[in-house]
Amino acid sequence: MAMKQTRDIRIFFQYVIPSVLSFALSGVYAIVDGFFIGNRIGDLGLSAVNIAYPIVGVLQALGTGIGMGGAIYYSIYKAVEKKNRQKIISLVRCGC
Repeated sequence: MAMKQTRDIRIFFQYVIPSVLSFALSGVYAIVDGFFIGNRIGDLGLSAVNIAYPIVGVLQALGTGIGMGGAIYYSIYKAVEKKNRQKIISLVRCGC
């Protein structure tokens, strides 16, 4: 089955912009969090934030990768009408 390829840049940015904003706001959150914790708790709290931030970033990247990969498999199985596999993929993605 051949798929029609289009060059609609609006659709591309419709999906990319929310992802970019999500990661950018995550960085802003870490900066603001570090500011308030650094002022309230001090050096020990600030070091804890700086240690935890890369771990949170890795977890966020893994979640995004698994979610997008699952969405791709779901779309493929939906297109070829494999309802059984489609249901399995959606259950795995939801964690049910």
